[in-house]
Amino acid sequence: MLVAQQQEARAAAALVQRTGAAYVAALAALAQERPTQERPAQARRDAAAIRAAAGSAFVAAADQMLRLFPDDPLSVGTLQGLEAARSRQADTANAGAPEHVVWF
Repeated sequence: MLVAQQQEARAAAALVQRTGAAYVAALAALAQERPTQERPAQARRDAAAIRAAAGSAFVAAADQMLRLFPDDPLSVGTLQGLEAARSRQADTANAGAPEHVVWF
């Protein structure tokens, strides 16, 4: 039983390594591409979609790391940094939005 669990753990670790390497390789390949000058609006939309997908995968991985290793300082710090960035982004997005007050 213990041998089977160890084999499963090694297989899971290898899978995480392969998929993590594929994630990083995909981002590196995207970084090598230059936006097209013929269709800059499409390039911006593509970049936004790529950023959203990459960010979602990163956040999901960080969440799982924290679930698996709740006392790991890297996991905790990563999620704290992501949450701070999200908060700053929300503050920036809302800074220019007009406030609507409804009086009764």
